[in-house]
Amino acid sequence: MNCPFAKDLEVYFEDPSGNRTYGFIEYVSDVYVTVCINQGEHRVNDTCILFYPNQWDKLTPTTSKRK
Repeated sequence: MNCPFAKDLEVYFEDPSGNRTYGFIEYVSDVYVTVCINQGEHRVNDTCILFYPNQWDKLTPTTSKRK
């Protein structure tokens, strides 16, 4: 399956209670993408979430929310 996302694309997804979480695509492959939702002082402190192909429909591209 070809991934429809590109690195650094800004996206959001909704949690089960309907709250939006904003982030950006950090890593892209045909197997999964990672969405970084929090950047730490060092890369090792970043918080990223895996999204598999069956979850890609949950990601919605958005305009910039980054600082």
